[in-house]
Amino acid sequence: MDLSLDIVAPKGPKIVMTPSRARVGDTVRILVHGFQNEVFPEPMFTWTRVGSRLLDGSSEFDGKELVLERVPAELNGSMYRCTAQNPLGSTDTHTRLIVFENPNIPRGTEDSRGSASSLAGVRLTLVLALTVVLEL
Repeated sequence: MDLSLDIVAPKGPKIVMTPSRARVGDTVRILVHGFQNEVFPEPMFTWTRVGSRLLDGSSEFDGKELVLERVPAELNGSMYRCTAQNPLGSTDTHTRLIVFENPNIPRGTEDSRGSASSLAGVRLTLVLALTVVLEL
């Protein structure tokens, strides 16, 4: 009699970040997917920001979803790690938050003769647009 045994390990967690593009002040949601009814006991998920505290000042956050409200430009390059842990072991995955600053600076207007007018005395407002790119 021949016996065979196939051992199938569940796939590790996967991170989904929305929106994939954000502006200063937007809310970014980072959600971990995976292990749906594939792992027993159900793992506990813990989020950390590598090398720094989370946006709210805490060192870690428990749950499947990390919400970053009012995203500032200072988060550019921040690495976020999600660790899934149960009594049988742990695994982690991470993502990097990339923030691009795209200033839309008004340019001088042309007068009726076609020459550029001076911006002297004109108040300029700098508008920043951010793009968040997910790296796995």
